[in-house]
Amino acid sequence: SLAQSDGAWRVVAQEDDDGEATGAMEACQAEARGEHGDSASQAQFDALVRENLAIANTLIGRLRADKARLAAKVRAVTQERDALLEDRSALEEENSRLADENLEKEEQLARLLSRRCGA
Repeated sequence: SLAQSDGAWRVVAQEDDDGEATGAMEACQAEARGEHGDSASQAQFDALVRENLAIANTLIGRLRADKARLAAKVRAVTQERDALLEDRSALEEENSRLADENLEKEEQLARLLSRRCGA
């Protein structure tokens, strides 16, 4: 839609399902024609609306590209985090297994030493 402040027309882009800014120029041209009677003013108004719509579409495109880039980055970081968590879990399991084996070997050594010392 269009808004007028301080005598200047500003475009407020609206996106439809396809993501295109629509309706802003058509919705307000009829209203503007009533306020701007001469064709020079209307031509300036139409040019301003087209320029603002082009700027809005450019900004929308950039924002979408940034959003896609950030979403990809979040997915990559999430995948890396998940892989690190899996690695951590595997290392914790291995550490626990090795600690158990170490304890068992210490017990075996203690039994062997007690036999030798006792014999």
